[in-house]
Amino acid sequence: MEHARHRVFVDSGPLVALADRGDPGHQVARAFFGRRGTRLVTHVGVLAEVVTFIRYRFGHGPARRIGEHVRGGRSIALLPIELTDDVEGWRWFVRYRDRRFSLVDCWSFALMTRLAIREVATFDHDFAVAGFTPLLPTT
Repeated sequence: MEHARHRVFVDSGPLVALADRGDPGHQVARAFFGRRGTRLVTHVGVLAEVVTFIRYRFGHGPARRIGEHVRGGRSIALLPIELTDDVEGWRWFVRYRDRRFSLVDCWSFALMTRLAIREVATFDHDFAVAGFTPLLPTT
């Protein structure tokens, strides 16, 4: 298990907004990622969402750049989805069938719970519904 100073989980929305100047959340994402002193973490499922979205919307080059930025690990620690996260994430997904939680979000909830991360950089209100604290305006 990774231990570090105060950690914040990063969802896909702020990463997409950072890469897309036309995104309504672009300035908020830029301001958030410009801060220092917080250990940012995400997982490979989130990176897959981001790279795929950017690839289809803007092409291979921008997708490769955001992927290399995150995979480089200088500003965001890229964590694997462990088997326990997969199993627990699937439990979230099955248990909350009345919610529109994506499987990737459920993996995020499981990983955040395992690592005792309460705060999340997201525009997605589902994280608040799941009991986490969004640090960005949500919809």
